[in-house]
Amino acid sequence: MLRIGVIIQRFGEEIIGGSEYYALQLLKKLSENISFTVFTTTAKDYLSWENEYPEGEFGLSENILIKRYKVERRRDIDEFNKYSEKFFSGKKEHSEKEEEEWIIRQGPEVPSLIKAVEKEQENFDIFFFFTYLYYPVYFSLPLVTKPKLLFPTTHDELPLYMKIMKRTFELPDAILALTKKELELINKVFPVKNNQIRKLVGGIGIEAPEKIDTESFLKKYLPLEPFIIYIGRIDGGKGVDFLINNFLEFSKKNYVQLLLGGKKNMELPSDFRVKYLGFLSEEEKWQALKSATLYVHPSQFESLSISMLEAMAVGTPVLVNGNSPVMKDHILKSQAGLYYLDRNEFFEGLEYLLNNENLRLRMGENGKNYVKEFYSWERILNNIKEIINKFSQDSKIP
Repeated sequence: MLRIGVIIQRFGEEIIGGSEYYALQLLKKLSENISFTVFTTTAKDYLSWENEYPEGEFGLSENILIKRYKVERRRDIDEFNKYSEKFFSGKKEHSEKEEEEWIIRQGPEVPSLIKAVEKEQENFDIFFFFTYLYYPVYFSLPLVTKPKLLFPTTHDELPLYMKIMKRTFELPDAILALTKKELELINKVFPVKNNQIRKLVGGIGIEAPEKIDTESFLKKYLPLEPFIIYIGRIDGGKGVDFLINNFLEFSKKNYVQLLLGGKKNMELPSDFRVKYLGFLSEEEKWQALKSATLYVHPSQFESLSISMLEAMAVGTPVLVNGNSPVMKDHILKSQAGLYYLDRNEFFEGLEYLLNNENLRLRMGENGKNYVKEFYSWERILNNIKEIINKFSQDSKIP
């Protein structure tokens, strides 16, 4: 059986959203024919990198082994954000050493993980690396001599343009992008060298349940109707401060409620118009998305936006931040919602969608068709298997 090592900053069933959720689902789908060992940290929280999981080896399933290593330095996110703002706003050109110091502070700092990967790499045929931005990938990538496949989950953000990132994007044997916009960005910033393979693999497969019991969700959470919903990380980095502040202004003249589901990393107003649901189970997530009049996504930094695609999969129209090239591209291709570029367009989009039921129904059908065509697991897994088989010498996967 093919053996693949995986390097990622966090990993576990409890970590919802982002590249971590994508990696978890992908490994589960591929593990029938591949043995995976995941080198990761004991952190659950991406803001602090607090050591919450126990160290050691844990079997997630028959063919997925997790090896967790202790994070050396807890991160104070406010302190780091101040350091980062100063680092990127200065006119001075930084040395590579200074840029590496930014990576170390960004974290999660796990030198024991790096040593383990270097020591144990002969036990594997191929390595997967998830997310270009963090310490584990940056420091382990140069040490691995086996075939290296990078899933960078790239955003157009300031760290991408640091000099040291050139190495991160040139060392892999293949780079696998989740969207066309991500691939275009990578090719623009880091032109292809050394016959490196770059492929659009299509992200994550979206599989909505055939039957979704919306009544049980409505009875449990008692939202006011109509309501709009956002599910994901609830913090300023995801634009949730913009969403809440402008929604409260909008709802002074419009009867509508905003529901928020996910990990809360910011204070929320004590106002009945904004309802926090906490963590939702997988079943409740689908119920919430199906029940909502509209799904909103305020982030401008998205490499795929799984929750947006999940809303589309159940026929719920979407309103998204058009400053995210990825989400704007989803809207233009699918015709499953609208995008906004500023506060006024946010107000206009909300009002237009909430007041046009027939339009919402048409957009809902468009979204279902779009997800079905472009985000099926069969299509995505075939793309990834094709790349894996190019680098597996002995074992080929069907």
